[in-house]
Amino acid sequence: MNTFTGIDNVTASVIVAEVGDITRFTSADKLAKYTRLTPSQMSSGGRGKNRN
Repeated sequence: MNTFTGIDNVTASVIVAEVGDITRFTSADKLAKYTRLTPSQMSSGGRGKNRN
């Protein structure tokens, strides 16, 4: 059984339901980006901020 800090059973169930067929992602990184589980940076004109 895998566990992830900060992700409870309800959140995990929602992710599984939304993702559907996990084999459509060619890497774990692409799956993480799709589910927005990775931070990303938004910037414009030299100013930026991180978002989760």
